[in-house]
Amino acid sequence: MALPDHLVSQESKKGRSYDQKDADQDQIDRDERLAQTDRPPNSGKGWLRFGEVEYKDYLAQKLESFASGEAPGRMRPAVSDATGNNLSMLATICHIYRSFRSAEAEDDRMIVILTGVPGCGKGKVIEFVKKKIDVSVLNFGDFMFRIAKESGMVKDRDDMRKKISVETSRAMQKKAAEAISSEIAKMGENVIVDTHCTILSPAGYFPGLPFEVLQRLKPHAILVREVSPASVLERREKDRKSGVRTKRDEEELSAIELQQQLNRCYAAAYSAVSGATLKVVIDREVEEYPYQNAELAAKALIEIFEFK
Repeated sequence: MALPDHLVSQESKKGRSYDQKDADQDQIDRDERLAQTDRPPNSGKGWLRFGEVEYKDYLAQKLESFASGEAPGRMRPAVSDATGNNLSMLATICHIYRSFRSAEAEDDRMIVILTGVPGCGKGKVIEFVKKKIDVSVLNFGDFMFRIAKESGMVKDRDDMRKKISVETSRAMQKKAAEAISSEIAKMGENVIVDTHCTILSPAGYFPGLPFEVLQRLKPHAILVREVSPASVLERREKDRKSGVRTKRDEEELSAIELQQQLNRCYAAAYSAVSGATLKVVIDREVEEYPYQNAELAAKALIEIFEFK
């Protein structure tokens, strides 16, 4: 019995027998033709309306197939980076999706990134959190400074963003993320990564959590603390007088407010790329008792860990 013409590959028409490889290739060709038309592959129950045309969760299944490496032939692209040179959007999405997929191992630990402008009081928040729950804390800046110091690039922490180029900083961020990821693998409890959303350099602001870092840390949630710019200046001045971070730049209130606004934008981008949830905690204007705002921020952080 002759096969229908649409099931016969070009090679089999030339005389070679039709086999499973041909069937796979024909399916690939049909999928590619389908992607260029307005017709869904079938019709019926379970379809979603997209504009004027109905599409099934077929596309979601294809995405899962790509990401798991089950798709046949050239429908399974070997994507090596997310910049997407000559790569389709779908291939890039699949690469990102695969990068953030959880390991199969049963691991209910959570990794939460705590961030805010320098001097916002993250340390006090962590202090309150540790009084309530068991959690490990890793400071991203400590790892960065260790790498820079061991390389002989700087002697003081505040010199890192002034004397180290953005390109070198990106390479250091990647190394720091790898080191932190290794540390997390050894831990048996939830983890807070203390870091910054944005970093101000002479070249401008650059990401504190670029793609390569998120890819390695695989955070479950991001919490951004926003405080009164005046309180930030007050804390920084107190540090300066006590001999801590004496080389930190003096900034105006407007600059601190700008960085807090940028932090929201960057944090939203980090959340979208990594799939981590995002929570923004804003200090009350007037505290009823000392460190009430830090305590409330700690409560918000604990809620993330409890809502697994």
